[in-house]
Amino acid sequence: MVHKLKVYMTSISSNNAVRKKQQTIIDALDVRGIEYDAIDVSAPENEEGKLFMREHAKAKGGQPNALPPQVFYGEEYVGDYDTFADSLENNCVEEFFKQAKPKNMS
Repeated sequence: MVHKLKVYMTSISSNNAVRKKQQTIIDALDVRGIEYDAIDVSAPENEEGKLFMREHAKAKGGQPNALPPQVFYGEEYVGDYDTFADSLENNCVEEFFKQAKPKNMS
């Protein structure tokens, strides 16, 4: 079974910080040539995706629901923007995106 990255995002946010965070994750995926599905949770046809994101992602800062962007690998929760930013700082973005190559077992 091939898993694919899914980025849950919103196209209607008036919050510049949210839009910038979403774009930073998308840019990181694009520059690395990593395939992903962008799921716009603000689109009515993606209501099921929004419910999935809210059920499986972790809300922060006393918010009732997790806010986009949220990253999943298949149905496995990978993290939010802050987790992604930590992976950038620690030079382990490929691990965050579940793209790291297995190390040789010699």
